[in-house]
Amino acid sequence: MKKKILILDDKETIAKVLSIYLMSEYDVVWLPDGLEGVKWLQAGNTPDLIISDIRMPVMRGDDFLEWIKQNELFGHIPVIMLSSEDSTSERIRLLEIGAEDYIVKPFNPMELKIRVKKIIPFRNKIIKRTSASHSLYCHTRLAEWHATVHAAGALLAQPLLVGPHDGRQLHGGGGHPVKL
Repeated sequence: MKKKILILDDKETIAKVLSIYLMSEYDVVWLPDGLEGVKWLQAGNTPDLIISDIRMPVMRGDDFLEWIKQNELFGHIPVIMLSSEDSTSERIRLLEIGAEDYIVKPFNPMELKIRVKKIIPFRNKIIKRTSASHSLYCHTRLAEWHATVHAAGALLAQPLLVGPHDGRQLHGGGGHPVKL
């Protein structure tokens, strides 16, 4: 099954160029702005990677990036930012927010394709390792909890004598020590 890439760009020509280079190996979905991307994700779609322009109407790419990286359901999806701005401070800002890569327009589509090929498998390895590690942690904690509950149950099943042997007196109706 092909991996899915979501392209967010208000310029259809950029989306077409990207689609031509990527569609032989990936299913490609194009939407014209970040808000459409949010709606598409909230409708139950999950791409393996997102390529987003920064300057778009309605919802800019940097706003979309902030939204997705703060979202528990979609924050794991890698995002490559495209921009005509070749500003070091802008690149650093977007990488700090969570972009996996930043590519300046005009770009070489083959270079972008290589970057996509490297990011998707790397991200999948991280997710698998994290998932396996989390699963092992949960399994261990569940086993510890089960052992604790089992030990507590064994203790509660034993009769508890309260009487002269521990220095306290608790008597039933006949003046004899009571089992609790």
